[in-house]
Amino acid sequence: MQNETNYYLLLGLFDFTNDLVGSSDDDPAFEAAFNAAKTQKERQWSSDKVKNSAKASRAGHSLDLLPKAKEHLDTMEKRKIQWEDAKNQVEKKIRQQINVFALAHSGAYLLQGEVDLVIKKVQKDLDLTIDQATVQRLAPSGIEIKQGEQAPAGKDLSRPKGYTTFHNTQSTLAAYGYSDFYDLLGKDRGVTKIRSTPAGQWAKWAQEDKQALPNKATTEVADRRKLYGECARIFASEDKRSEYDNYMSYCSLDEVLTEMAEGCSVSKHLDASTAESYANRLVASAAKHGIPLDENEAMDYILGRCVKHGIAFAPPEKEGADTPAKKEVCFWCGTLIDQGLAVCPSCGGKTHIDCPKCGTSNPASAKFCTKCSMDFGDLGRASSLCDEAASAINHLNFDQAQQLLADAEQLWKNLPDIAKCKARLEQGMKQFGSQVQSLQEAINANHLVEAKKLYQDIQKRAPQFDRQDLVERIGTGISTAQSIMDGEDPKHPDTQAVVRAYEACADYPGLAVALASTPPQAVEKVSVRVQQNSQCNVITWSPSKTKQASYLLVRKEWSRPLDVEDGETLVRTAGTSYTDHGLKANTDYCYAVATVLGPLTSDLTCSQPVRNLFDVHAVEVSASEGSIQIRWAGPPKPSEVEVWRDEHSAPDKPGKGKRVTNVAEGGLLDQGLSNGVTYYYTIFVKYRAKDGGTAYSSGQTCSGVPSAPPDPIDFMLPQLKEDGSFDLEWDNPDKGEARFYYSPEKVELTAGDIMPVSELETKVLPLSLTVKSADKGTFTLPDDQVYQLIAATVRNDTALVGCSTMVTSKQAVSITKVVASGANVDIIFEWPEDSENVLIVWRTDRFASAAGESGAASKLVNRKTYDLHKAIELEGLELGVTYYFSLFAQLGTGDSASYSAPSFKTFSFGGGGKAHYQVEAKSFFGKVKSARLVLSSEVALPACTLRVQKESIPVFTGQGIELFHVPAQAEAGNWTFDLPAQLLNKGLYYKLFFDDPSAYDRIDLQLTPGTHPQIGK
Repeated sequence: MQNETNYYLLLGLFDFTNDLVGSSDDDPAFEAAFNAAKTQKERQWSSDKVKNSAKASRAGHSLDLLPKAKEHLDTMEKRKIQWEDAKNQVEKKIRQQINVFALAHSGAYLLQGEVDLVIKKVQKDLDLTIDQATVQRLAPSGIEIKQGEQAPAGKDLSRPKGYTTFHNTQSTLAAYGYSDFYDLLGKDRGVTKIRSTPAGQWAKWAQEDKQALPNKATTEVADRRKLYGECARIFASEDKRSEYDNYMSYCSLDEVLTEMAEGCSVSKHLDASTAESYANRLVASAAKHGIPLDENEAMDYILGRCVKHGIAFAPPEKEGADTPAKKEVCFWCGTLIDQGLAVCPSCGGKTHIDCPKCGTSNPASAKFCTKCSMDFGDLGRASSLCDEAASAINHLNFDQAQQLLADAEQLWKNLPDIAKCKARLEQGMKQFGSQVQSLQEAINANHLVEAKKLYQDIQKRAPQFDRQDLVERIGTGISTAQSIMDGEDPKHPDTQAVVRAYEACADYPGLAVALASTPPQAVEKVSVRVQQNSQCNVITWSPSKTKQASYLLVRKEWSRPLDVEDGETLVRTAGTSYTDHGLKANTDYCYAVATVLGPLTSDLTCSQPVRNLFDVHAVEVSASEGSIQIRWAGPPKPSEVEVWRDEHSAPDKPGKGKRVTNVAEGGLLDQGLSNGVTYYYTIFVKYRAKDGGTAYSSGQTCSGVPSAPPDPIDFMLPQLKEDGSFDLEWDNPDKGEARFYYSPEKVELTAGDIMPVSELETKVLPLSLTVKSADKGTFTLPDDQVYQLIAATVRNDTALVGCSTMVTSKQAVSITKVVASGANVDIIFEWPEDSENVLIVWRTDRFASAAGESGAASKLVNRKTYDLHKAIELEGLELGVTYYFSLFAQLGTGDSASYSAPSFKTFSFGGGGKAHYQVEAKSFFGKVKSARLVLSSEVALPACTLRVQKESIPVFTGQGIELFHVPAQAEAGNWTFDLPAQLLNKGLYYKLFFDDPSAYDRIDLQLTPGTHPQIGK
């Protein structure tokens, strides 16, 4: 699962002048250097893991490797190999950096400052300090060391959308030797045709790799689990994938431009031929990620980077737009190749493909055949399956390869890659097929000693055969058996220990002989209990007197098994019970149990035969006016259903009560019934016996009460609160109970649908609602996703679906204010980030709860229109009318678009009505004994607060103290509220404020004419 680690480089032990091999395996000089380096690195990585997020994954992975370091360096031979490998890696890195800088001077010279940059780059990438002499020694012969020059100006790349999100995972990928997510998923599979492999295939591979992770608590497993989860997000669709491709293109272009800038950082000069070389690399890098880029654009990026870093560069004159292209992009891998080539030199893919329908040759990039218009959409998917099959063949996984090629052939029958893979598969199966099959059979039988030998034999002939899952299973089984037996007396081993060793590795030497002296004893009794409702049999048996034994359960139809091979083996278990599902109805079953101890088996103990006369199941009853509908699943065939009805109790046998005749497959509709009367039903299944007789099941009972349908809930209004919860209002039905449900996906339910509650709850989830009154409550959503909210009226376990709406706690946009602009209205707000459109919805009776609510007016606005006024401008509103505005941000695009939680504001030209208030007080000897607030309003009154203070009238809502809060009043009227007299003094000034400042736009709140704003005046 991980790349080979060099522990000299990991621990910083590498030195060109001292290989630390020593004169013995336990050389003291090496031990001292190793222990010092280990201590220092452990301290450094532990700090980075906690304090440095950019280095955390790499540091955690290094800490996981640290305990293994000593075993890789505990002999002179191992140290010699590690030092040589480290030396090769370091020299390769130095030469790469020298070439980067030498390229800027056409390979003629290297500047002294560039030597310093090579040293810094090696130190940064390998955590290794080298000197100038080493760099000069490794420079190609003929390269002169010179001093630098100077140069001109330009522009740069802009970061793509999602850069930060993608870039945060890059250090984790790099920690395990991967360049990107394509490398993570495609490297081991040998995928070369990156571009043509669909996003869905990459997502499938990510899921497979995530499921294959070992169940270990290590940094690497945790990191890979996160990476595969990120793959699922990136490759969820082609649009998501294109965002990642844009990021990868940006990174590859930036890498080339950074390399160019580093190469010219000392000379401060870029010549035309070198610039052209970099331009070609930019065009090729962009093409590899599916991004079109011509040479002129590439030169612009080069000029921009030169300007940024002060590098002298005179770009050549731009070619005309009609200059013919000299290159084309390979459809399969994205590599830029010469025009006219038949095969891509990078991935081997054919540039032209014959249509499997009409045979016409088409460019591989074609979406449809130029002659017959056949859709070429499956071409990429078929090709990626061939790549995966080739990798499976290379690893001798022939069964998987056969299935992959069969799938590819279904997509594109005559694809040349299929024929190539089939030829390789046939050759591989001839060479290794029988050995691989024998290996798998040995592992399935737990003969791991034999499996180990077979694995080694295969690997000698096919070094590429590398199945670490099999190696781990074989090694674990053998070592477990060896560990158990090493702790036992060879002459008198404990039977329980021998059994445990046998279970770990069945062919471990000596186990069969040790177990032969204690044969297992049979169980005494086997019993069977038929469970009609779940259509299964529960088999139980008495435990054997043999300790540490397991049991083999065998089943046979119509007669008793004679031995363990005579019948179907159901299970091997250490328990004494088993539930047998998937049975045939009206069939005799006999069960037998054998006691097993290692390779030994006792005699069979058999049960009495049982016959299953199964009932129907999943019975659902829904009642409506004058009728009852019953639905069920089953019964098993061949059989028929009889239903009997009675008004007093459920019939206990066929013939009792009245038979319901209009029984159809899967249910019935019993009509002409009286409302308010309870009807009892029993559903029997009738079977035909072998002797020609008839047998009935025990029957399923149910009941229902016909009644007039309840009223549907045709109005509900969820409103988001500041704490993230919702207030919910609804029209409470006169008959039945109001219930609410939600779903993270759009559910195909229509207002007026009637179904059993149990059926409705298979489609949607019950909403946990805290009821405040008959038509009000509060609820909280699990997260800020968009959910569908559904109302239903429930009566007699039957649900009537009412209205529905979309709701989310994600309020991406908020109305700042609503102001008049001449005869129009401006809705003012800040444009929501990552939204292409917003939707303003308005009504004159209440706030709209959903973006698509019927009966409401709406207007969809894009960013360009918004930017004209920094607001939404609405025309044609009427004077004297109160408008209720709901503003939604659009989340996503196309068919997957949804809307955020709404922001609410009201507005009216010149106010929608007047409200008056006054405080009436009674005093005795200068003290206030009682007081009340008197209110009147021409319209519904929003919530408001009465504030008081000494010496002057409160002007702002924050002045004075809050004396009393008035709840919102749903209608116009007059109200009186008693005030806490103990808090009042004669002479205090008072004023009433609306809680929502926007209420002043539609209501004039005034002190009652002729009264004084001072208590007691």
